[in-house]
Amino acid sequence: MNNLKKIALISGIIAILLISIAIFWHYVIYLPAKEKAKIRAEAYDKLSEEIKEKEEKIQQELNLSNCLDNAFDSYNKMWIDECEYLGKLSKQCKELLDLDYNEYLEKYNMTDEIYAKFRGIEEENELDLWWEVRIDYGKRREDCSCRLPAGTADNFSEYKKDLEDQCYKKYPVK
Repeated sequence: MNNLKKIALISGIIAILLISIAIFWHYVIYLPAKEKAKIRAEAYDKLSEEIKEKEEKIQQELNLSNCLDNAFDSYNKMWIDECEYLGKLSKQCKELLDLDYNEYLEKYNMTDEIYAKFRGIEEENELDLWWEVRIDYGKRREDCSCRLPAGTADNFSEYKKDLEDQCYKKYPVK
C-alpha cells in the first residue's frame, strides 16, 4: 500500500507539473505570440491602407497635372494657330513648331554636336550637351509666338481658365 501511495503521490505531482507546464505555455508563450501576430497584422493592414491612400493621392495629382498640361497645350495650340492664321509666324517658327527635336535633326542631317556648334552651345560632358541642345530647341519653340488682338487673347485666356477649372473639378486634390 505504501507503494500505491507513492505512485499516487508521484502521479499527482506529475499531473500537477504537466498542468502547470500547459498553463505556463498557454499564458506565457502562446497568448503573447498570438497577440504579437495580431498586432503585426493590424500594423500591416494600417500600413497597406496608408500606402493605398498615398498611391491614390499620387495618381490623382498625376491626373490633375496631365489634365492641366493638356489644357495648356490646347491653349497654346489655339494661340499658335491664330498667329499662323493672321500670318504672324515666320517660316522658321512654323518649321520649329511642326518638328520635334529629333525630326529637326533628321531633316537637316545633324547630330547633337553639329546642332550645338550651330547654336553656339559648348558643353564638354556628353550628357550635359544632350540636355542643353534639347533645352535650347524647346526655348526656340517657345519664342515662336505673336501678339494677338486683346479680345482674342482674352477669349483664349478665358478658355484656358475654363479648361483648368474643369481639371480641378474632375481631379480634386485632397
